[in-house]
Amino acid sequence: MTELLVYLALSRNVSFIQDPKALQHIFLKVRLLQYATVLRNDSGAPQDQHIFEEMTSFIANNKLVFGDGLASILGEHHKRQRKMLNPAFSTAHMKLMTSQFLDVTYKLRDVLSRKTATGPQEVEFMEWLTRTALEIVAQSAFGTTWDPMTEEHEEHRFTSSAKLLG
Repeated sequence: MTELLVYLALSRNVSFIQDPKALQHIFLKVRLLQYATVLRNDSGAPQDQHIFEEMTSFIANNKLVFGDGLASILGEHHKRQRKMLNPAFSTAHMKLMTSQFLDVTYKLRDVLSRKTATGPQEVEFMEWLTRTALEIVAQSAFGTTWDPMTEEHEEHRFTSSAKLLG
């Protein structure tokens, strides 16, 4: 397992884990066990819920950027919001969105084909992947378009703002 243990001020230890299997265990298996547990402390929260919670600074930064949403809350409030979003990510709903994913992906393919039609050319691939991902979100989640996926297109102001977050 790839793990970096950092000793912070005030004797607080923080673990940064990169191993995919360990992360899967932490985010899927342990969290599911925590939510399913019937052993609770005095406040009603699962006793071991704090074991793999995100750092306070991470939650605080997310709250500044995204507000009181799924990325900036913990515990029962987080669990309730996740339950409300579950239908949007069901297998049946994802199958309905597949055509939108493919439409945007085909546009990316066409752009890259045009750019390289005259031979090898350097392409800012990360820029195109970012545009593609944001356009898929725009179409499938919000029912709108932010980017026609052409070389000449001015970037939508929301796309520019979203890129500043990363």
